[in-house]
Amino acid sequence: MGMMYTKFSSLATGGAIGDAIFFFCSGFTLFLGQERRFDNWYKRRISRIYPTVIAWAIVTAFFINDTYSIRECITKGGGWFIPCIMIYYIVIYFVRKLFKTKLWLAFITAGAFTLFYYYYTGSYYDISIYGEEGFRLIFFFLYMLLGAIVGQKYQNLKIKKPAIWLFTSLILFNILLLIRGRIDILLASFINVFTLIILLVICISFYACCNTEVFKKIYNSKPGLIIQFIGGLCLEIYVVQHAIITPKLNSIFPLNILIIFVAIVFAAYLLRCFAKLFLQTFQKEDYNWKEILKLI
Repeated sequence: MGMMYTKFSSLATGGAIGDAIFFFCSGFTLFLGQERRFDNWYKRRISRIYPTVIAWAIVTAFFINDTYSIRECITKGGGWFIPCIMIYYIVIYFVRKLFKTKLWLAFITAGAFTLFYYYYTGSYYDISIYGEEGFRLIFFFLYMLLGAIVGQKYQNLKIKKPAIWLFTSLILFNILLLIRGRIDILLASFINVFTLIILLVICISFYACCNTEVFKKIYNSKPGLIIQFIGGLCLEIYVVQHAIITPKLNSIFPLNILIIFVAIVFAAYLLRCFAKLFLQTFQKEDYNWKEILKLI
């Protein structure tokens, strides 16, 4: 939504915080599931993601005047995120097989590889590391591993005053983003690495906040249904967002962000319904419209 921030566009991160939290949640939940044979396990990942991607390709071909080849649909149908998460699924499966009792070792190894890749390939020349696709495909795996570690060993994680930790780390993260664009490239590269650490703190403190009794009560109340609804649409939201985000409402900033976000969520829900309809069309059973249209 950077184009919608008007004069505050320097605060846009390309969704880095949301991406980090998503990968954290993915690693957390994947390590809670049953261990399966790889082909069956990966099939479940494909069946969750690609009906939505293919459905979106159909929608764009007929209504948005944009078409994908089969190759583009598989590799770019949801932007950089889709191939990234599909690769991560493969790696995390074998991490679980080989490092299940040594996840911290896997995390440290991945961190070392991230630093090596960053400096050896010259990725530090790109000030916006959250927009540089090559490096972005590497470092987000750290957050998936962190989620796996928490899911396996620290589900009841509690820290003192997690909201303060979260708020402070968010403020520091944005301050560092503002600073790095105004200083020498070498110093900026060290700040970039430090922002990756701050993102780890954000994920941990956010999880700790959500693990408090206050947040649990909110989640299990009626307002929590909204959280569940939006959370269940995270893939669809990611896929449809670029077709809806526009600077045309910038004159009413910040109200424009709320309006566009509501439009994105609504479009994401319609896409999920269409994806379910598409998937059920190729099954022998009758259409289950209750399943197709359900909100949560």
